[in-house]
Amino acid sequence: MNLVYIYSINKYYIKVVEVISLFRDEFISEYIKPLLLDAYEKGCLRKELLIDFFIEIRFRNIDQHYLELSKVSPNTTLKECFVHLVAFQISGVCKVGFQQKYDELMSEVVG
Repeated sequence: MNLVYIYSINKYYIKVVEVISLFRDEFISEYIKPLLLDAYEKGCLRKELLIDFFIEIRFRNIDQHYLELSKVSPNTTLKECFVHLVAFQISGVCKVGFQQKYDELMSEVVG
């Protein structure tokens, strides 16, 4: 995704940003949080993980993280952004015994 496109939306299309924020919040509450809770309850994630805190710092403002990443490397693909902003973050909170399985699953997903 083009950095100029994201910047323009954030600056000039406030209503669009509101819709995107609403979608993101619903996606987090309906998909990301339940999946993290399920993985936590199954013992796949570190026991000291604070799920709500993790979501806030890693997913709530993911679009802003993307903007920062795009400034550093403007030719970054969406797939590369996904790997760095999502896959690596989740890998970091996986229990050691589950991390290899997670990495294998992610390599299938992102190729």
